[in-house]
Amino acid sequence: MGYLLNKFYMLKGATAFKRANGTVVASLTVKLNRDDWQMINAMVEGAYTAGMAAGSEQRAAEIREALGINK
Repeated sequence: MGYLLNKFYMLKGATAFKRANGTVVASLTVKLNRDDWQMINAMVEGAYTAGMAAGSEQRAAEIREALGINK
């Protein structure tokens, strides 16, 4: 199971990324096309999966720091 819902959401003048439970993780104030959205989605999923595979909180913290996400 991935971190983000694999569904392309376009808001009025923005693009959203949602978790599987429907909460919005990020909303960009730019209209991305589907290909750009899929690239960003794949990057976030890859980082999330790498953190889960490493299984350590330290590794997850390093990935969050690299992505600029503060816990």
